[in-house]
Amino acid sequence: MNTRYIYSLVLVLLIMVSATYANSVQAYLSSCTFNIPGKSPYLETYLSVDGKGVTYIKKNNGKYQGNIEVSILVKRDTVRVYRDKYYLLSPETDDTSKNLKDFIDEQRIPLPNGDYDLTISIADKNKREHPFQGSARIHINYPDTVPAISDIELLASFNKSNQKNILSKNGYDLTPYIDNFYSQYDNSIKFYAEVYNSRYLGSDKYLVKYYIEQNYNKRIMGEYSHFIKMTVEDVNVVMVELPIDSLATGNYNLVIEVRNKKDDLMARKELYFQRSNPKVNPNIKANDYAGIDVNSTFVRNYNN
Repeated sequence: MNTRYIYSLVLVLLIMVSATYANSVQAYLSSCTFNIPGKSPYLETYLSVDGKGVTYIKKNNGKYQGNIEVSILVKRDTVRVYRDKYYLLSPETDDTSKNLKDFIDEQRIPLPNGDYDLTISIADKNKREHPFQGSARIHINYPDTVPAISDIELLASFNKSNQKNILSKNGYDLTPYIDNFYSQYDNSIKFYAEVYNSRYLGSDKYLVKYYIEQNYNKRIMGEYSHFIKMTVEDVNVVMVELPIDSLATGNYNLVIEVRNKKDDLMARKELYFQRSNPKVNPNIKANDYAGIDVNSTFVRNYNN
């Protein structure tokens, strides 16, 4: 069988600095990998800091501002391949008792295919406390001669770029959604991905299918299954806002597939997410749980 399948679970790293003590920093980090054909893959990190947990210092202009020290270290085996330390400033505010906004930072780190260890250290520069440190394993593998899909980046919003900035990509400002949980107040799931090497599909047109499936049995939710007709490019962008008003509480996968003219599956990428929606009753079918193995659970003791 000549068809090649590329399956990958997107790495979503969520780091939280626990609010064990009053006014401690709360920061959330997620990451995705992308590729620049003919050049190098790269890692994107998305850091969101909760403005309410930051120590603010009064500036000469009478406004208050927080300052977070961020250190990033990337190693391949025991070799350091990337290191950076920078300061992330909060928006200025007139009043530190209310309306403190979260602030976001994005970094892009070129990295060849391979396995890496990412370590991040976060500290409030205006407060004496030990920095929080978190780590994760990063896997990057973008082949040159078969179709591939980037990681799926969840978005809080996307808009046409008026001016290039750290959130700009392919003519859009992409504000990352740094979580994989959607509450009852979230009416849609927005996401961004890229398709590479589509010229190896054997025709100038192909399909990108995207859908939501149940995590535990892989059943596709038909009302959340769509497709886009694509024309072969070096990089094809997939950017979608998918309504989820009627999606019941549960654990799901957001899936993107690349299919050729014969509808053969050529590449696949999935991202796990959770949904809480008590307003909607789950639509459970008779065979939804048929594939679950209960032999390793307490349920095995019940046969009636």
